[in-house]
Amino acid sequence: MTAMLFFFAFNVSLFFFTPYIQVTRDVSARTAMLLQQGTTGYYIGLFIGGWAMQVTKRYRRWAWLGWSLSLVAVCLMLRSRGTSSVTNAEIAAVQAILGIGGGIIVGCSGIGVQASVAKPDLSIAITLYSMVEFVGGVLGEA
Repeated sequence: MTAMLFFFAFNVSLFFFTPYIQVTRDVSARTAMLLQQGTTGYYIGLFIGGWAMQVTKRYRRWAWLGWSLSLVAVCLMLRSRGTSSVTNAEIAAVQAILGIGGGIIVGCSGIGVQASVAKPDLSIAITLYSMVEFVGGVLGEA
């Protein structure tokens, strides 16, 4: 369920963030695309989350860290949308933090699914997890 919610929000942001920035900040399409650092942060978050889980042999605490980063980023983005004095660098940084948090969440959730089922049911669990994840993505794009 967490992956579905994240991919819903991620895909909404992915497709509607750039036009939103173009209209509200009066910048070019190139600048608006450069401000969308969520995808880059997402892959960095996947790497960080995987490395942290490998070193500590724990996944829950890193999933909570990912949720915390995402919550902080959303709060910062809400604050920045209320004023025009926010710089482009701050918007890009907040998007990167949101992506890093999301990458950690998705990576840790996938490991949590794998850790919670017996080995014979592993392929079914991963398939269902991926399906629910992509349903969220489809709803986010719609």
